[in-house]
Amino acid sequence: MRVAMVMPMAPESAIADVMLQTVVPLATHWQLDVWTPTEGELLTCPVPVHRFDDTHPEVIAALERYDIVVHVLGDSPLHARILPLAIAVPGLVVLHDASMTNLVRHTAIDRGYLAELVRGVRAEHGSALAEVLRTGMADDHAGGGCSSAPTSRSTAACWNAASAPWCTRCGTPGGSTVAHWAT
Repeated sequence: MRVAMVMPMAPESAIADVMLQTVVPLATHWQLDVWTPTEGELLTCPVPVHRFDDTHPEVIAALERYDIVVHVLGDSPLHARILPLAIAVPGLVVLHDASMTNLVRHTAIDRGYLAELVRGVRAEHGSALAEVLRTGMADDHAGGGCSSAPTSRSTAACWNAASAPWCTRCGTPGGSTVAHWAT
């Protein structure tokens, strides 16, 4: 079975460290390749590594040739290039965080749609959550937010648990608004 694992490989990524521990055992059973965003230095990997810049048609076509694609997502900017691929290419999604607010925010920033996403969240879920998304900071009155923002535990209840539905298309909080702007 040919398997592509799409994940960050940056040395500062704790998720890369964790996922690299699975590469050797998985590679004994499958033909495994790692796909990673092009930015910066990469950790050493015992299987072939393919860099990608964006969701270009040739990247999508190459990933679609695998039997399965595993998209590894965490709540950090290191995953902003992976989320659009997870939407474009069906596969298994490994979520490393309960909240994906920062991932959605950084993906919108990376793709130039943050202002429009904030307007959509404001219309669907109110000003408090829109402000959390706009600034990347939750406060004790926001009623939701991201698990990694500097705030109280009550605020870090996460959007999925506190205020917004999960998107059935991409698995991120915020319903159709998030799925629309992440693509």
